[in-house]
Amino acid sequence: MGIGFLLAMSAAALLAIAQSTVTSQLSLGGSSPDLVLLFVVSWSLLKGVGEGLPVALAGGIVLDALSGTPFGLNVVALALSCVLAGLGGMNVLRTAHYFPFLAIALATPVYYGTLAVLLRLGGYLMPWGASFGRAALSSTVVNGLCMPIVYFFCRALLRRRAVESMEWQ
Repeated sequence: MGIGFLLAMSAAALLAIAQSTVTSQLSLGGSSPDLVLLFVVSWSLLKGVGEGLPVALAGGIVLDALSGTPFGLNVVALALSCVLAGLGGMNVLRTAHYFPFLAIALATPVYYGTLAVLLRLGGYLMPWGASFGRAALSSTVVNGLCMPIVYFFCRALLRRRAVESMEWQ
């Protein structure tokens, strides 16, 4: 675990703060981008589940600390999304250009579904049916639109770190 890994965990924590403060005020079709989910899925696709899970943990802890939900919900939901993306990233589809879109299209409903189930198990009333479906669908579309920006940022960050490490050797 090098400096790039620590940088990724710090980025996830900063994105969680931005998601809770700045992007929650932005609305595209009734939803705002899930920056931490986008980052965790992108990092998991590029670096695998082994590095994605601690990043999900860092981002999830900050999201949980800043939200009104029971502590640990975002950590679990992000971890499941990370595992889903990381397992898909080990597949042959990893080289396909459309794979990040497919990964976020699957990870977003998993994330929101996990949150809803865990909240319901915790005794909270959850709007199932049409309202939940609309919310999950609009979030999936918004995250799909934001995925290229976050994914290519992560890829550029990893390439830059690789170039810097080669210069020092």
